[in-house]
Amino acid sequence: MNKLLSVMLIACVFAITACGGGGGNPVEAVSESITDTIPEDSGAVGGDSSLPPDPGANADITLLGVDTNNNNVRDEVERAIAEKIPK
Repeated sequence: MNKLLSVMLIACVFAITACGGGGGNPVEAVSESITDTIPEDSGAVGGDSSLPPDPGANADITLLGVDTNNNNVRDEVERAIAEKIPK
């Protein structure tokens, strides 16, 4: 029984030490891969003159609302966000 425990302990130590030591920082690697996939600023919310016109009363005609620039953000929400972001 003691021999079996010793063998299992040694196998666990080898397994644990074999997993480490790969070098590099995995967080940095993931961060770089994420930032590489972020698209360039398309002038959406907070851009200079890219805000859609105020939809007014038409904003609530449908559940999806009005999205004239087709960026999947309701125009009145996009304008409200842009007002909150300092320029």
